[in-house]
Amino acid sequence: MKRLSRIWKFYIISTALFAGLATVAGFVLQMDLRNRLRTDLEEQVFTLARVLAKVLPDSTDSSVMIPWCWEYHEAARVRITVMEDSGKVICDSNEGSIIGQSRQNRPEISEAMTRGAATAVRYSETLGGDLFYAALFVREKGKIIRLALPMVEAKDIENEVMIFLSLILYVIPFVAIVISFCFARYVASGSKLQ
Repeated sequence: MKRLSRIWKFYIISTALFAGLATVAGFVLQMDLRNRLRTDLEEQVFTLARVLAKVLPDSTDSSVMIPWCWEYHEAARVRITVMEDSGKVICDSNEGSIIGQSRQNRPEISEAMTRGAATAVRYSETLGGDLFYAALFVREKGKIIRLALPMVEAKDIENEVMIFLSLILYVIPFVAIVISFCFARYVASGSKLQ
């Protein structure tokens, strides 16, 4: 059996190391991207919730609150739920049947009651999919505004960026491996001639 020269051993080891580092870098970048997207989403949703809190009616009357929910749902394109500080639903832009029900046991609601604001990602039985929930306790009005967005949009953005990162992390190294292979062959053939 023919033994590999030092150049070929170095090439194989460095290629394996390079491929391993590219894979680890891909996972680290994906986790960082996911965290950054989540942070950005939280900031945008809470900004919208604070704006809605400024125009939130003082009333708990459904004849006032339901049209308000629908009007701002149409403008903001997010699901809006307003609750009393007890967790009882006053209005919901997507599901009128939950009006009067308590949502106090939802994680984002109970946490918002203690911390002032909270988020959660969970499956919605009402809408049949994963949603990003952000709840803001508006203390001066004694109400909680909860906004909900489908996670599909955030996942689509993440997937698009990850495809681009995958090209960078794997295509460019592949080209570098081919170039280094050609260089190693050239060096190996040059050392044979001497």
